[in-house]
Formats: sequence, C-alpha cells, structure tokens
Amino acid sequence: MNGSDSSLQPTPPFSINILWPTSADGDANSGLLPSRKASPRSPPPPPPPLESYLPGVYRDESLPQLSTPSLTAAYLVTELGLGRLDGFSHHWFWLLGSPALPRPLHDCVHRGRTICVTERMDRHLGLGLGSDGGRGGGGGKRDLLYLKPLPRFLLDTRFWEQVLACECKRDDTVVVMSGRRSWISRRSGSNSNGSAQSSPPGSLRSQSQMQPHPQSQSQQQREQQRQQRAQSEKTVTSSASAASTSSSASSTCEKRHLWDCALGFLYSYAALVAHESDFRIAQEHGLLPAEVTWHSWRLLTRQVVTSPDVVAHRFHQRFLYGEMMLHRLREISQLKRGGLVPVLIGRLDRFARFFQGNVRWLASLMAYIAIVLSSLQAGLTTDRLAASSAFQSFASGFTMFSLIAPLSILLAFGGYFGLSLVYHVGVHLVTSHLYVGTARQAMIVDGVNAFQHHWGDSKSEV
Repeated sequence: MNGSDSSLQPTPPFSINILWPTSADGDANSGLLPSRKASPRSPPPPPPPLESYLPGVYRDESLPQLSTPSLTAAYLVTELGLGRLDGFSHHWFWLLGSPALPRPLHDCVHRGRTICVTERMDRHLGLGLGSDGGRGGGGGKRDLLYLKPLPRFLLDTRFWEQVLACECKRDDTVVVMSGRRSWISRRSGSNSNGSAQSSPPGSLRSQSQMQPHPQSQSQQQREQQRQQRAQSEKTVTSSASAASTSSSASSTCEKRHLWDCALGFLYSYAALVAHESDFRIAQEHGLLPAEVTWHSWRLLTRQVVTSPDVVAHRFHQRFLYGEMMLHRLREISQLKRGGLVPVLIGRLDRFARFFQGNVRWLASLMAYIAIVLSSLQAGLTTDRLAASSAFQSFASGFTMFSLIAPLSILLAFGGYFGLSLVYHVGVHLVTSHLYVGTARQAMIVDGVNAFQHHWGDSKSEV
C-alpha cells in the first residue's frame, strides 16, 4: 500500500455501464451500442436488480444441501474468495507460477491448451493435465487451462459501490495478501495467549519486578507505588482497548479483501481478453456475458487498467503471477497441513501414470532391443561375422548399452524421486515455521465480527 493513498476510499475501477448502458454511456461509446441506447424522448429503462445477476443455487461447503444465493457474506465469500490461496503468503506464490501477466486467450489456443470452465476462484488461471479421450490411439495428454467465467455483477458499478464498498481506510486494510500478514496485523499487540507482548513504560509488570519488599518501604513510598500501580492499570487497560480497536478495525476489512479479489480477477480478464480474437474465444466458451460487445469491453478494460488501484497494484497478489500449476497448489496445501506422505505418494502416482501413458513406445523400444540382441547372437554363430573385429566391437557395445540403459533410467528416476523427497521435506520444514498455524482460524473468527459489522447477519440481504 502506498502511504500517500492510505486514507483514500476505494472507488469502482470503471464508470461505464456495459450491461444496461444509459444515454450518457451511449454517447461515451460513440453510438457503438445503438440497440441498447435509449430514445432521447423516453427516459432510460430502469436497471435490473443486482439479484438478477446471481445463479439459481450454489454450494456452501459448510452446509450439506444447496443454498439459494443472495448478496450476503456467505455467498460472496464462496463466489469471490480465493479459498486455499488466502492462507498462503504472497512470498510463496512463485512456487505456483511465474510473476507475469496471464497470456491472452489466442496465445493459449496457439499453445494447444484446452480451456475448461470452473466456478472456483482458487482454480482460475490454473494449469493441469488431462487425457485426450483416446483420440489418435489413446494415452495422450493435453494441457488444460481452467478459467472462471466473469460474473455479471462485477460489470455493474452498483455492485462495487453498494455491496463491496467499505468505510475502512487504507491503513486498516493490511489483511489482504496473506494469512501471515493478516495474523500479524491483528495480533501485533498481543501474543499467542492474547496478552500484551511487551509491557508499556510504567506498566504493572515492570513495576512489580522493580519494587522492593513492602516492609522496607515508608508510607510515602507505598502511596507512590499505589498511584503508579493505578496509573499502570489504566495504561494497560487503554493499551488493551487500543489493541481491541485495532483488531476490530483490521477485521472489518473483509469487504476490502473481497474488493481486492474481485479487482484482481477483473484485471486478469483484461489481460486474457486483450484483442478482438480473444473476445470471440471468450464468447465461444461462455466466459463473458452474451450482452457484452467488443467495443464496450474495450472501453471498460481501458478504464480498469488505468484505475488508481490497478496502477498501484492494490489488489490480491495472486493475480500478479498469471497461470499457476494446480498440482503444486495441491502439494503445497498438503504440506501446509502436514501431509508429507500424500505428496510423495502423489509423486509416485505420477510416475505410474507416466509409464502407463507411454507404455506403447517403451514396449516398442524393449522389443527393438531384444530383436537386435537376438540378431547379434545369431551373427556371432557365423564364421564370417565372428571373425570380424568391427562386428565384435558393435556387438559388445550394443550389449553394454542394453545393460546400462535400463539401469540408468531407473537410477535417473530414483535420483529424481530422491531430490523431490529432499525438496518437499525442506519445503515442509520451512513452511511449518513460516506459515502461522492459527492464521486461518484467526481470520475465520475475526471474519465473523467483520461480517456482523459490515454485512449484519450472514444470511441477511444487503
């Protein structure tokens, strides 16, 4: 966060209405939306309610049944929250992907990536492997790119102004990037037990350690100590009140956290759909609403990339790393939970899938080696080839190759697995010290107070 902008309230990253353009928006579009532009003699049609942009039902992980969506904290956290990525420190995002912009959709198609639709925000811009379904002989693999469709309500300025806007200042919005930073910001005035970390000057603890035995003191000294004790109790009480106020202020930034997730998500689409060819690909896969036109999208992305928050990178740091590897996310999540064995088993499972997917050419190679060895053995039984020094050298060399090559391959895979074991053990040990175990629990507990402060009841309408 920039110190110069620390007191500014967040503003929507765009001002154009591309879902229900008014006459002013039509003028801004230079008549590019004549079918949606209202007649000068008639008033513009009223905008549809924000609830009309929501899906029919959604899945809440904490409930066993389907839920009906509404503009509440419960639904918006499910829709816009980054799930597992919220508990990661942004210093570890380089393990998931490179710090670069997402590639445009036409470049993804050129690289042979298959676009797959997902509704989970933590899988957005995720890379994975999938089977080609047996085409061309079977056993082939294809690169998958998971993309979350852009919800309609994120293209409506009313959602940013009425639902996501919060009253907290920039100084209170440290709880954005990682669970560790949010834990430190909330617990900066308390230790793990909830007590003050360092006693303030003249505190009760420091005075009790410095005072001599009460029988050796005069009445005046006892009176002074009573006054100091009362003053220190007042100081500790005020410090605890200030810490509680700071904790409440930082915990009330859950709206700001969702704002940053939504802004980073919208920024990723500005990079994905940069050209008209990208726009056509996005429309074919249902990534953008059908009523959005290329000209209106072009104007919206211009406003988004030039907004102050985007220019200053004041959004979730996950969206600065472009595509991420989903298998690495799964492994790091397991390591963070202490599941070292499942990660190693997953590595062995990938080895098994590799041999299973390439069994055809491996069998062909082994059959070719067997045929050559049989031919060499038959050739050595003849007098002419047995007396040839060149044939003897070739036969001995190929025999050594057929013995050493399989052993070398096994040793290479064993070395790779050993290095992978050392790497994951090291990451497991480092993350066990760097990741704060109670970060997610503290975020959930403090988030309840934040939602009650900002949203009211989690099931109530905004």
